[in-house]
Amino acid sequence: MNVVLWVIQILLAVIFAAVGLVIVMVGGILVHLRDRKKRDTAAERRMEIQGAITCAVLLVLAAVVAWGRFGPYSF
Repeated sequence: MNVVLWVIQILLAVIFAAVGLVIVMVGGILVHLRDRKKRDTAAERRMEIQGAITCAVLLVLAAVVAWGRFGPYSF
């Protein structure tokens, strides 16, 4: 009985962690895109775009995990 509750708690923790990471990555993308306008050189602006792309990739991965746990065919 305790093992079942433990497994349920772990699954819920994974779901909440994935949703939380999606929220954080959206904020990261917004910050990178906002800071891009403040940069002076093209190299500095390019670094902000690379940071936004990295956040977008992590956002997609976390969204897939969250959708996989919440979705109609949850695994």
